[in-house]
Amino acid sequence: MFLVALFQLLPQHSSASVDHFEQYMPSKCEACRLFAWELESNARRLSSKMPRDEAEAWLVEELEQLCPRMLDYRLHKDRQGLARFAKERTGTANAIKRLKERGVQVKLDVDDTLLDRPSVESAKLKEHCEWMVEEFEQDIDRWFINLRHRKTLEEFLCSGRLADEFDGTCAKSDRREELK
Repeated sequence: MFLVALFQLLPQHSSASVDHFEQYMPSKCEACRLFAWELESNARRLSSKMPRDEAEAWLVEELEQLCPRMLDYRLHKDRQGLARFAKERTGTANAIKRLKERGVQVKLDVDDTLLDRPSVESAKLKEHCEWMVEEFEQDIDRWFINLRHRKTLEEFLCSGRLADEFDGTCAKSDRREELK
């Protein structure tokens, strides 16, 4: 009888903790939007008169470097939506750093070097990025060579090409500036 009651409680407890954990994990759509913003912002720096073979070589190199840069994003639990991923340190990490700089003894239950390590959520962004590059490299190439001056990568890839993958939930952000 006791074991039956215990087993009835376990799934409820574990699903609640999974739900809490999952609420912060990035979706493929969110990863796509960050990926698109990163690639577009770097591509804007290129000369429009760059020869095609140089542009293609740049894209290959950029795609190799872009996914590891997803680990630079930090999870900000106090923010909503895509804004919860930003490259600056979290408020908590900044506060701890400032206190230590002032000579305040801060005792943490974990090693403080973990504050600067990529989070599980950042690793998930990188994983989604690698999946997109692997699965949609030809589409990304096509956008870069033929469409980048007419359509954003977010429109082409996230809201367009990958829309089925996201069950229509990958709507374009109203606040693109939240990524800057």
